[in-house]
Amino acid sequence: MTRNAFLLGSDLNFKFLAAQAKQTLTAQGFDVQLLFSNSRLFRRFIEAGSTIKYTNSLTPGNPVAKEFQFKALERLPETPSSNVDDLIVCMSTLKLEEQILPYVSRISNDSNILFVNPPLGSIQATLDRLWPRSSEMRPNVFQAVTTHVLSGPSSFDVNHIKAGKLLISAYPSKQSLESFVSSQSTFFPADIVVPSVVKGLLNNRILQATYCPLKDVYQVQVEGTVVDCCLNALGQVLNFDLGSLGYTNSVERIVSDIVDECIQVLQSTRHYRVLHRYDPSMTRLLKKERLMMLVKELAEQHGFNHQQSIPSYATSYIVNSAKQQRQATPVNSLLNNLLISKRELEHREAELPFVK
Repeated sequence: MTRNAFLLGSDLNFKFLAAQAKQTLTAQGFDVQLLFSNSRLFRRFIEAGSTIKYTNSLTPGNPVAKEFQFKALERLPETPSSNVDDLIVCMSTLKLEEQILPYVSRISNDSNILFVNPPLGSIQATLDRLWPRSSEMRPNVFQAVTTHVLSGPSSFDVNHIKAGKLLISAYPSKQSLESFVSSQSTFFPADIVVPSVVKGLLNNRILQATYCPLKDVYQVQVEGTVVDCCLNALGQVLNFDLGSLGYTNSVERIVSDIVDECIQVLQSTRHYRVLHRYDPSMTRLLKKERLMMLVKELAEQHGFNHQQSIPSYATSYIVNSAKQQRQATPVNSLLNNLLISKRELEHREAELPFVK
């Protein structure tokens, strides 16, 4: 039986995974289709021939390009065959529920949703808002983090510059976090049934995908959040590459304050407390010396503000979580307010939406 596998998004990972899914999932009986919530982007995709060009540049001097044609939809038709069996969501936004809302009526408790590089906290917020009353009605949820390095020479092209990994884990959508982590600590990987869409991605050689426990994906998300709060937020606010100043004592003191606040907040979150209860080695995850070294290494490698086009969702997450826990985060709060003001100004100038 053919399963509908939809990809929803617009970023580089969306194009990269669409190309890989077309090669792997189609051969396994999936009908791979694209969803566009943006009408303008949908029209541009149709006008461009409904194709995504994937270029494998992993071998220097010998890039290999392939074009893949897709059926694309701006909205799902009202037919039984258009139910969402599997949905892969690749969007950098804190408002994931707003992107999924148009398709909720076509998603059942047998559907599988895979969120790729979701901002920390965004999956739980999405589940609570879209399926607030009964966990039994929720779909099966998985999340993934990717370290592949990509570039986009044009709207629907993706260039694979450096190989990375894709870590995939299940997410507790239908049971409490406590029971999920308890079961996983004892029975993984046999604690739940892994759906065929995830197995298909695991079989893709280029993705280098691994199915792992929740704690492994959470570790990468936490490290990314702390790094983003330091590098991305400071770089955006000051509007130039702080790396050109060098990692001075003054910069290090600011970074130290940001990291201290992140540790304080993350240690108090439910996810960390539950995971730490079953795996005390999680303490190492929030060791300040390790996080400071990680930030410094990435600052020296990439500079500050190496993700200029991405709003600082991490700073928003830290500040909002601190408010819920009645904790003070003066440095991150100041950066967050400045980032909001900066985006409001850019919004007025360019008449583009911004995220608070």
